[in-house]
Parts: sequence; structure tokens; C-alpha cells
Amino acid sequence: MIRILNNKKLLSLIFLFFIGINSLSRGQQNKVNGNLIQFSSSGAWCWYQDERAVVDAVNNKLIIASNRTSNGHNYVDIYDITAGTTANYDLGFIGSDDHNTPALFIRPDGKYLAMYAGHNGNKLSYYRIFNNGAWGSQQTYDWNTQPGGADFNTTYSNLHYFPSKDTLYNIARGNGHGGQNFIYSTDQGNTWTYGGLLTSNANVGYVNGYFKYCHNGADRIDFICTEYHPRDYNTSIYHGYIKNGQTFKSDGTSVDDNIFDKNPSTPQSYTPVFAANTIIDSVEMTHCWNTDIQIYNDGSIATIITARTNTDSNDPDHCFIYCRYDGSDWNYTFLGNAGKKLYSSEQDYTGLAAMHPYNPNIIYISSTFDPRDGSSLAKHEIFKGITLDNGSSWSWTPVTENSTMDNLRPIVPAWDSIHTVLIWLRGTYTTAQNISTAIVGIITENENEIPVELSSFTAAADLNSVELKWETKTETNNRGFEIERYADGKWHMIGFAEGKGTTTGRSEYKFIEKNVNGSIVKYRLKQIDFDGTFEYSKEVEINLISEYQLNRNYPNPFNPATTIRYSIPSKSFVNLEVYDMIGNKIAVLVNEEKAAGKFAVSFDGSNYSSGIYYYRIIAGDFVEVGKMILLK
Repeated sequence: MIRILNNKKLLSLIFLFFIGINSLSRGQQNKVNGNLIQFSSSGAWCWYQDERAVVDAVNNKLIIASNRTSNGHNYVDIYDITAGTTANYDLGFIGSDDHNTPALFIRPDGKYLAMYAGHNGNKLSYYRIFNNGAWGSQQTYDWNTQPGGADFNTTYSNLHYFPSKDTLYNIARGNGHGGQNFIYSTDQGNTWTYGGLLTSNANVGYVNGYFKYCHNGADRIDFICTEYHPRDYNTSIYHGYIKNGQTFKSDGTSVDDNIFDKNPSTPQSYTPVFAANTIIDSVEMTHCWNTDIQIYNDGSIATIITARTNTDSNDPDHCFIYCRYDGSDWNYTFLGNAGKKLYSSEQDYTGLAAMHPYNPNIIYISSTFDPRDGSSLAKHEIFKGITLDNGSSWSWTPVTENSTMDNLRPIVPAWDSIHTVLIWLRGTYTTAQNISTAIVGIITENENEIPVELSSFTAAADLNSVELKWETKTETNNRGFEIERYADGKWHMIGFAEGKGTTTGRSEYKFIEKNVNGSIVKYRLKQIDFDGTFEYSKEVEINLISEYQLNRNYPNPFNPATTIRYSIPSKSFVNLEVYDMIGNKIAVLVNEEKAAGKFAVSFDGSNYSSGIYYYRIIAGDFVEVGKMILLK
């Protein structure tokens, strides 16, 4: 269940009032499905930066950074979520360009850090620290101080903090013809030290690759990247991650064993996510560009990219493609049309998309096409997408409708699993240096009550089958339960039980998994609402095998074959042999190490005469003998 926060102040109410007057007179124009908040009357950001907004959950503040191309100043707007008021802070002139927008970081001591660079203008990064209600003086880091100096101007800032090492990283475009470089700070951004050159490439066109980052909040930075700019090259998309001073492919294969040097890897050294010229529904996808990426608590990684869908190099059509990594492979799904370019000199600028940082089943796109039916729209509208099958299919609901202005570049800054804030630009985007957009958004909060009250969840074993039972007291908007079993270091969905929707009565469920191997097995339930939100149950664990066992063969008597079953509670070397009446060994059925589990082996007596035979098992310290009768 979702409720809309209602504690907004007069500015938002006036803004909504005038929108409402417009709607009445023009047939519901500029409709927003939610309580729209205007955080700033002017401002914009570029998407090759992390989300330019952060949430201070301790002080209940939303901090948003932007560049106002009307005067070339960077601003930080701090919205008090409780009071519904905004304080606007001018960080000074840097130039009119959305690329110049600051990155933001909430330090462990409660101070805020804003870090920014001009768009390919010089070799400096700038930063300010917010404390006691004011921003400190502007400080600089000179990339020319790196060993050998800088050979390319600096653009962008992306801040990522590793709390265990109390180290803050800033990744920017610069040395290596627009390669990815980083500096780091061990005093939360007061001072900076050069780190290394992460990637570069053979110089083709404007710069050597475009990157989009996300952080797991602990010790890992994931990225998706291209080889070059799509106007210079038919780009593909790649994925890798940074951890422990190294970079890796998606599967953990090392690419660069030391990022603190100037021996860079290339973007195409990493795992291919989506290749240029891939055919979807008879349409060739080319010139891909990265839009957003998230890594989730369940270990999955997902990204949304754009691609051209025709060969018109000047004014191509575009589409959105959703890609998800399941632990071994990258899979992709066509989401819908993204529309034409935003302005003449950039063929691949689109309305873009955003992924929910906590829920892998929710995304947002900005498009001039309705993803529900493919119909054309007058302006860019925001749509919310929900998947219930890990991204294979999506259902869509509009966030904005019948707009008289574009709704662009949605972002969802990390908050928590309860709250969501969706922010976007609303207005006119002429070029990256000429933008007239307000910064608006909606805040939603999940209801505190658990939508499905699970009263019991148990597991019972019968031979090599497991029966799961669970019971609910009440259900609200319950689509159903995914049943998951833990194996090979991750959770796997093994079944689905349809829910009862909304009911105040008691409901019982049962699921049986057959042919289960192993000794100790763990299960959990993933309860999914109709809106895509979900909750995990507690885990249940069952010991299928508590001791060594040799079961009677079946059938017995037999002709000509019988099956011998045995169980071992832990990994053991197993020897299972067959002997005749006078003790001669006539067959070796098993002679190898086995993992814990239940096993069955067949003995064929076609070549032996009728009589009594014995089978003996030795596994660890366990020895047991059984008797069987071959009767022809």
C-alpha cells in the first residue's frame, strides 16, 4: 500500500493550484499522478554523473544539485521533508552547462560535500563543504599534479565512499583522451590525492568511453560503459566493477589488478552486456548508450540502455532496453520507443530512464511514446514500469500525462526501503548549455503495516521430497509468493504460489519440491504485491539426512534388476559392493567421493544365477550389509 505525503508548504500548493486551473481549462493538461513538489524553479543535470540528489535521512532533508544555464551558476537546493520548505544555495559561477552539476556526499560527521568540474574547460575539480547552515569557500584539486601531469581536461564528478576504509573516491573524465581517472580522500573530502587511470582506449573521436556508476554502499563500485561516443562509433555496452583496488568482469574475473597506476584497461576488456547490431523483433539495435545501473541486495545487477533503431545517422529513432545479470548471464528485454533526439547537434540525447535503488522490479522512463501501446505523445512523459518476472515483461502506469512541457531525466536517489523520491526536469531542453527546466518530483511512502501477515512457515521432509507449508492471517494486494531455495551460494526461484489478493481471512498454502539432493536445505518466500513491491520471509532450514543409511533394495526378490538406496549426511568416500553366498566380490557399484545426499544405484543380475547375494556399504566409519534374493 502506498500513501502520499501531505506535509507540503504553500509554494507547492500554489504550483499545484495553477496546474489544476490549467487542467480544468485544457482537459487535464500537465496531470501528475502524485503530489507534485517543485524543488527549484530552475536547474538541470547531465546523466553521465551519479544521481545529483542525496537524502539526509538523519535530518530528514533532500539535497539536490543543479546547474542553472540562465546564469552559469551551480546551486544546491536543500528541501526540508518535514516542513515542506526549500533553502537555495548559490555555489557560484562555473559556466552554463548541465555537465558542470555537482556531485553530493553526506559525510559521516553530518557535513555535506559538493564536488564539480567544468565541461572539458580545464584540469581542475572544485569542492565546497556545507556546515552549520553555510557552504564553505571553494577549494580546488589540480589534476596536473598527478605524476606526468594531465593530458586532457576534466569533466564530471562521481563520489563513492567505502566506510570500512574511510576512503572517498571521486571518478572523473580526463587523462587518456577522456579516460576514467580517480582521486581519493581519507579525510572525507577535505584533501585529495591522485589515485590512477582506470580506463582508456585508442583515440577515436571525442572521448574514450562513457561510464555510469553505482555503489553497493560498502566496498564495490559497478559500472556500465561504451568504447567511445556513439556519434563516432557503433558502440556496445560493457559491465565491470571495482573492488579491493582492482577491477573485474561481471563473473569476478580480474581485469586490472592495480587501479592505483597509469596502466589502464579498455572499456571492451569487461563483460559484454549488449552488443551493437543485436536484432530484436527484426530491428537492428546500434549506437548504444548507457542510462542507469543498479546493484541490488539479492546480488542481481540491472541496467537500462538506449540504442538507435534505424540507420538515419542524423536523426535516428531510439529505444530503451533493459538488461539484467542473473549471476552467470546478461539477459535483455525491449522496453519501448524512446523517441527522437532532444536537439540537433546530439543524435543520441533522449529523455532517459531511472531505476529504483532498492526494488529491482521498478523503473521509470521518459519518452515521447506510450510504452503501453506504442502511441506517439506530444511531449516527453514519465512512466513507471513494474515487472513480476525479473524483467522479462513490464506493466506501465503514467506518472505524468497530457503535458505541455517535456518531463526529462528522472532520477531516484537512494533513501531506504520504505521511502521513494522520484525527481525530474520539467520544461524546455534546447542544448546542454541552454536549458529552462524546473526541478520537480513526488515523494511516496509505504504504509507501516505489513501488507501480508505471515503467521507460520514450516518445512518437512519425506524421503527426498520437501513439503513447505505457510499460513497468512490477512493479505493486502498480494499477487503471490515466489518460493526460493538456497544453493550454490545464491537463492533460486523454484516455484510460485498465487496469492489471495486482499482478504482478512486466514489462508493456507502448500508447495512440494521433489528429488531434493543435499543434507541441509534452506528455503524462503518472496511475497510480491501487485505494484511490484516485495518482502522476504524468514528462512526455514531442514536436515534431510541426519545419519548414514543403507536402505533395503527394491524389489526383493528381483529379476533381473533391483535398486539399492543409501544416504550420507556429509561428504564421504563411498564404497558399495555386491558379494555372492561364499563371499566372492562380483560387482562394484560405487567407489568414489560423494556429496551429502540421497542416492540410488541399480544392480543387474542378468549374468548371475538365482540365489542369495549380499551388498555392503562403507562410507566414513559407517559399515552396513544388506541381503537380496535373485529369483529367476
